[in-house]
Amino acid sequence: MHAADSRKSVALLARAGAARDRLREALDAAGGQLVLEEDPTALDAATLAAASPQAVLVALEPAVEDALVAWSPCSRRLGLLVIFDEADLGRAS
Repeated sequence: MHAADSRKSVALLARAGAARDRLREALDAAGGQLVLEEDPTALDAATLAAASPQAVLVALEPAVEDALVAWSPCSRRLGLLVIFDEADLGRAS
């Protein structure tokens, strides 16, 4: 199997900015294959499903939490691994 074939496909859900940039870099360093990068406040469940990720990385912040309700049933239906990153904790000191 080719090394690229073993990479996990990941959807990165975070608002634009430094936190999303750092999470993208961390995903790349960890060997994740980014299949969707979207602001979760603008994401609909169909877009998430169409990207076919194996995992979803969400940068949590107050403005995002309500948006999670819209796509969380889709993530459960697809059996996705969902990882939450506290955006405040991800900021550089």
